[in-house]
Amino acid sequence: MRTTIAPTQSMSERGNRRDNQDSICCLVQPGADSGLFVVCDGVGGAASGAVASRLACEGFGHWFGTSVGPMEIAFEDALECVQRAFDRHLLAAPLSRGMGTTLALLRLQAGTAFVAHIGDSRVYQFRDGNVLFRTDDHSLANEMLKSGMIGNLAEAKRSVITRAIQGLSVKFVRADMSWLTDVLPGDYFLVCSDGVWGVLPDGALGDIFRRRISDAEKLATIRAVCEQRSNDNYSLIFFRMEAAAPFAAPAFAAAGSSSARARASAWVVAAVLAVVGLSAMAWWWLAGWP
Repeated sequence: MRTTIAPTQSMSERGNRRDNQDSICCLVQPGADSGLFVVCDGVGGAASGAVASRLACEGFGHWFGTSVGPMEIAFEDALECVQRAFDRHLLAAPLSRGMGTTLALLRLQAGTAFVAHIGDSRVYQFRDGNVLFRTDDHSLANEMLKSGMIGNLAEAKRSVITRAIQGLSVKFVRADMSWLTDVLPGDYFLVCSDGVWGVLPDGALGDIFRRRISDAEKLATIRAVCEQRSNDNYSLIFFRMEAAAPFAAPAFAAAGSSSARARASAWVVAAVLAVVGLSAMAWWWLAGWP
């Protein structure tokens, strides 16, 4: 079934921090079946973190408008371009050294989703309130969880990411990439920073997306929880998939309308004249045959 993207909901808020180091990028046309959705969470100090997340969002936004060829190759080219942009900034502003950013990227096209992520910003797919897909954090806390050192991510004292975009001159980084082909009307996609999922676990997010309220009300619910509980910047983009409207058939006049009757009469007259003309030609040809 062909799907389209419902109107998106988004926010990027400072929260209880002095500055907002998150950036988001949302490139989609209303009713389209393709779009780009990016959330980046900058690190490395207030000014530097904000620059890092902005450079990444701008770079991948440019890639969306110019990329050609296989998606993975186009993405890796874009990631290299973003890292080179970091290098240029660090050369011009050496005091920014140490800046970096996470990346959560969703590229949706014709009912198929391409996902790439670096760090602990996440991409989710929900169906009926259940998590169908979630990216796997590149963080020390997640490694401790997998090794059994902690029972859940909430036990980690602080979040330390193990991958970040920092520039080729600092450290080359690769993203984890995934393809999602099971996309149905009613599914929700969420791209967010840890300021959101840190206070709203998967089950709580699923409960919100399951509720029979408008998407604007869902956003207001998430915002209220983040305002109350989050000690970090919090940013997100989410949207629902819709069934595409069937292609409209050409509009014809009703069979009983005067215009339809007039066209039908014209066709009948033309057909009669054609038959008469062909008959006359046949008679003439036969009459003239020796």
